[in-house]
Amino acid sequence: MAEQNVYLYQSQSPPESIDTGPGDFPVAPGVVLADGTIFYTWKDDPLRTSSSGTGIFDPFLTIQESGSQTGTNLFNGTTYATGDAISSSDNRTSLLEISKIPVVGIGGMQYLEIRLDLNEVGGGGGSKSEVVMTDLKIYGSNDSQLTSFSGLMPLYSLDTDTLNRTVYMWDDFKGSGRSDVVMLIPKSYFESNPTYLYFQANFDGTDGGFEEFSTLVLQAPLNPAVEIIKTADVLNADRSPDADDLVDSAGDILTYTVSATNVGEVVLTNPVITDALILESLDRNDDGIVNAQDIVSGDTNSNGVMDIGETWVWQGEYVVSQNDLDIRGNYDGPDPGEINDNIIRNDVAITTDEGASASNAVDSLLDYKPLVTINKLDDVLNSDGTDDTDDVIDTAGDVIQYSISVRNDGNITLRDVVLDDPLINEALDKNSDGIVNVLDSTGGDDGNGQLDVGETWNFSGSYIVTQADMDARGNYDESGDGTNDDVIRNAASVAVKTLDQTLDATTRVYTQIDYRPRITIEKTEDLFNSDQSADSDGVIDTAGDIIKYTVTVSNGGNITLSSVSLTDALIANSLDKNDDSVINVADAVSGDDGNGLLDVGETWVFTGEYTVTQADIDNRGNFDSNDIDQINDDVMRNVAAVTSKSSDQQDLSDDVFIDTRLIYGPELAITKTANVSQVDASGDEIVYTVTVENRGNVTLTKCGGDRSTVGPNADHRLAGPRRL
Repeated sequence: MAEQNVYLYQSQSPPESIDTGPGDFPVAPGVVLADGTIFYTWKDDPLRTSSSGTGIFDPFLTIQESGSQTGTNLFNGTTYATGDAISSSDNRTSLLEISKIPVVGIGGMQYLEIRLDLNEVGGGGGSKSEVVMTDLKIYGSNDSQLTSFSGLMPLYSLDTDTLNRTVYMWDDFKGSGRSDVVMLIPKSYFESNPTYLYFQANFDGTDGGFEEFSTLVLQAPLNPAVEIIKTADVLNADRSPDADDLVDSAGDILTYTVSATNVGEVVLTNPVITDALILESLDRNDDGIVNAQDIVSGDTNSNGVMDIGETWVWQGEYVVSQNDLDIRGNYDGPDPGEINDNIIRNDVAITTDEGASASNAVDSLLDYKPLVTINKLDDVLNSDGTDDTDDVIDTAGDVIQYSISVRNDGNITLRDVVLDDPLINEALDKNSDGIVNVLDSTGGDDGNGQLDVGETWNFSGSYIVTQADMDARGNYDESGDGTNDDVIRNAASVAVKTLDQTLDATTRVYTQIDYRPRITIEKTEDLFNSDQSADSDGVIDTAGDIIKYTVTVSNGGNITLSSVSLTDALIANSLDKNDDSVINVADAVSGDDGNGLLDVGETWVFTGEYTVTQADIDNRGNFDSNDIDQINDDVMRNVAAVTSKSSDQQDLSDDVFIDTRLIYGPELAITKTANVSQVDASGDEIVYTVTVENRGNVTLTKCGGDRSTVGPNADHRLAGPRRL
């Protein structure tokens, strides 16, 4: 078995106690054994100047024998003393309750404090004496009258199976009542937590004095207490002060100051801060623990312990994440819901080796402000895709190109973004899945499918204007008067979700319509002779000439027209093909697509004819302009008019006339003939025939003595005899 000698003094000639450290117990390191046991000599004992006497030390094992001695505080049937233990009326050897043993902390570990008074200088005089402790064993039991160690294993032993230790000590004090040696035995040996401890000690080198194990009498303990305070300030991401001290953006910085004050009655050792939120920031030396080495101020005497009244300060910071904002902070108070309370709570706690502890929390208010906005722009294109310069809808087939932007203008991430635009949903739904969402956006998403703060998603779609839109004057009647406002109104809305809310926004854009109904009528004529051959000069010169008219009615606007009706007094009967006394679509010879409406760009054709009468020629036609005479102007004028209704029941009309020139050609010829070519005697009778001929195209009146009328191309003969 190996041997180990442990000396608690520096030399033996002359023997001097070792001074185990400059400070008072338990700061000094003492002599530490491999098993964790610490020995202090009297010079490091803060009670070394205390007087002896009742009430300071409570002995539980006193051994006395010359040369060598051994004893225990086992129960002997009457008292607690066996072997060389002194059993006396003053209970120098007694039952030891573990709860009566002082516990001290050093370096985060706890120790049972046992004191040993060496008394080998007789009567307080004579030379100092060396005392050798050859073994010490400590047993635990819940039996208050344990009589034997049989069957028990020691909880602590100075000697081990492989090592025999011998501790050399010196009786520094002359007389009893004071501690020469203080033993600190790790409390971990006694984790079984027995109620009682029983000691067995062996000494050599004794001269008849006694060795006394004792504990300090546990007085009302000095109170270790600590107070902790935490404050928080909000900085913007650029570290400028936040004016309202509210967390409103990811990247905001919470700066924390943690102040711990020793408000108790004892010095506090090894203060340790726990603060899950900012542990790394507080841990300035990156050793994984926040303690004295991480403070920014407070250890005024730099002794590494928190003196009474001293305040230590730690500082750290936390950068707010977007997730903190999205989940409304990190704390849900005792309310009925399961949603956080719009605060970032920072909990901090402090512990010390003396058992002093405290905790605190500070809350930073969070401004939870989700907001989605939607905007829409329109651009009008012609049906061929070219730009409509005035951006006004004027024709069915015009294309309205819409650009929609959805933006997160709040401070909360938005999800489940769904767009609704009844007018162009199909055009917006690029993947044709029946819903307009991020998969249909033309740009803006960073790939996470969420509308991040400050992010804008773009959508595009187009609408082709229909004739029905034009006829209806658009699709919006703001005043409710029953007539639309000549606009195509497109309303788009967006719905989004946060952790616990649904938000929406709507935008509208109005595209102007140029509502322009218009009807036009045109007429052409062709002149034919009475035998249906074409009249070469196109001029009426004979009764019976035929004027064939073609009347065209056109929709020259951009609105469908209904109730189209034609009037033409000169050829009404000829135009009225179905003889219903109304000239309408049923009488058109071509042009209608079958719907009975005069569609935009559509032309209906009507035909009719007029046979010129002699009266027309005699009257020099049928039209007298505003000249000074009251005689017609040698034209056959044909006036036609058309009426219709627009889609909003406006009355529309147009008229046209066409003049066919007429040759007014009265011509009179007279000839005279005799029945004989010569006479040769008086009395011969010559019969004269006078012929008056109308060689023009106008009926002549008051011809001859009888004032008769001679029509065109007719003659009037006068005949009678005359005698010579």
